[in-house]
Amino acid sequence: MIRGLLFDLDGTLVRTNEGSVETWLQAFRSQGFAVGRERVEREIGRGGDLLVTEVLGDDVEAAHGDALRAAKASAYAAWLAENPVELERSALETIRDARAAGLRVALATSSSPEDLRRLETRLGIRFREIMDEVATFSDGETSKPAPDVVEKACHALGLDPLHCALVGDSLYDAKAARRAGVAFVGTTTGYVDAQQLRSAGARVVVSDLEALRTELATHMARCDRTRVDFDPQSLNAMLDTAIAAAMAGMAEGEAPIGAALFDAAGNHIVSGHNRSRATGEQTMHAEMNAFRKAPRMGKTLEPGTIMVSTLEPCVMCLGAAMEVGVDVVLYGLAAPSDGGLERVAPPTSPENVMCRVRGGIRAREARDLFVEWRRTVATPEQLPYVDELLERTNVDGTAKAR
Repeated sequence: MIRGLLFDLDGTLVRTNEGSVETWLQAFRSQGFAVGRERVEREIGRGGDLLVTEVLGDDVEAAHGDALRAAKASAYAAWLAENPVELERSALETIRDARAAGLRVALATSSSPEDLRRLETRLGIRFREIMDEVATFSDGETSKPAPDVVEKACHALGLDPLHCALVGDSLYDAKAARRAGVAFVGTTTGYVDAQQLRSAGARVVVSDLEALRTELATHMARCDRTRVDFDPQSLNAMLDTAIAAAMAGMAEGEAPIGAALFDAAGNHIVSGHNRSRATGEQTMHAEMNAFRKAPRMGKTLEPGTIMVSTLEPCVMCLGAAMEVGVDVVLYGLAAPSDGGLERVAPPTSPENVMCRVRGGIRAREARDLFVEWRRTVATPEQLPYVDELLERTNVDGTAKAR
């Protein structure tokens, strides 16, 4: 069940995208760079700490990035002072109705606290007075499409990301939501159309906030088809099952990767472990083994099915999960070289949705299984893969920075 609704700011709640484009163009011109309007429009929604590199490259970022961002901030402050600024249609009503429906509401923006204060002064409102929490971009964080500010908003609300949905107008909102494990609701009030938002993984696409507000309950139900409390106890219990499957595989000489399927209420359906060595089939991953053993309801699994794996699923397994209708994917250890989260494109067919993916759950234990496998099993054909996996992850199970 969705319990928290997060909102992007620019282009979603407030009509400021045009000001962002214009002031970035002014900043580029002030430093002697000729950049087209359409090029900047494509980047709106990406944070300023990343935008310069994306548009002009690493060398310009190193030499002029700070000056460009300072020029943009100055131009944006002037634009806010000189131009009328309006909330998007039904913005306040949507926030009000969401809270009345029992949802906790938060702002999740890559804007700086200073820019937010200027905007609030211009609008004559304070978002902290109409929302439960406000999360802005801070030093030491990475802006959208990184998940930092989305995860910060979820944490502030006291909710697991799997219980939250983000409303946004850009592809960078979509990617931040995907990386955080949050459902994404796209609105076409920005520079991105409905098809692009669906292709980015939106579970729901609306024309504006009024369209979201009038069918809020229906849209929230589409964002989460499970009936599970994703609290630490439930997450640990699910990972216990996958870890047990991984250990069973290791006892048979397989790489220690286990997977388990649960129904929408969190009841265990079936488990599987890697069997590539025993069968000689490279496709016999733990997740594929579980799918082959699962009872089917026609083409797909029961709506709201949860897949749990000790290792981030690869492209094949994550693609298969989408194909059979898995709603949530939970995993332990990241797979920097082979993981599917950053490499699988969301489906656009009506019957399939992008799985919500939440990783890093008991990642240290999942990594320790590979350490133990290397000490006790270490079959030559699987050793290079395991060695690379261990080399690219830290002892605590997090992926090493590249």
